[in-house]
Amino acid sequence: MPGRARSGACEGEGQEGGSLRGALSLAGLQRGRQALVLEVGGGDPVALRRLAGLGLFPGARIRLVQAFPAYVLELGHTVLALDRDLARRVRVLPLEGTGQGGRMSGEGALRPGVGPERV
Repeated sequence: MPGRARSGACEGEGQEGGSLRGALSLAGLQRGRQALVLEVGGGDPVALRRLAGLGLFPGARIRLVQAFPAYVLELGHTVLALDRDLARRVRVLPLEGTGQGGRMSGEGALRPGVGPERV
């Protein structure tokens, strides 16, 4: 579909709409979990460009730091805040063994209200 970025892995597999089993929107991801981005934009070319400009695209690995009042996520060394509408337009696949309090490997953890650790 035009204006829709998708990972080849999610096409034609799993459940509803051809997504992988276990995939959900970023808005449904549990705080502290890491996930692989599968789809961005939800068919909206404006949202796709906006999120891609922030570095959020299929294949990116993220960690949800906060879910209220905004969705705050780590993306490499970048910290992004998204509103609920944009968070719903990002489909992710939660990664195993990345429960609350886990760090993204090789990177400093973000502590709520404190900011990134300095090494």
